Amino acid sequence: RVHDAFTMVAMMQNHDKWPAKDIEIIGTDGAAPVALVAGALLGNAVSNVKAELNGFRFANLTNFWDVNFVPGAVKYGDVETLVRLNKR
Repeated sequence: RVHDAFTMVAMMQNHDKWPAKDIEIIGTDGAAPVALVAGALLGNAVSNVKAELNGFRFANLTNFWDVNFVPGAVKYGDVETLVRLNKR
């Protein structure tokens, strides 16, 4: 899902008629973790990242088949670290 966000940002930056100069990632309806990871990895390619976490934490996941499960996410700081990596 993060790769899909990368693809969308690249498409918006390289559009023939309307290349985007200012791109913001907004994660809603369960896409907050995706938005935070994409924003952290894209760095200055995006101007801002907003994520509606609604209490989401990787530490709260109880099933490793959960779509948001990421091995090591809790060990390396959970959502708080991703938020800090997105400070612009």
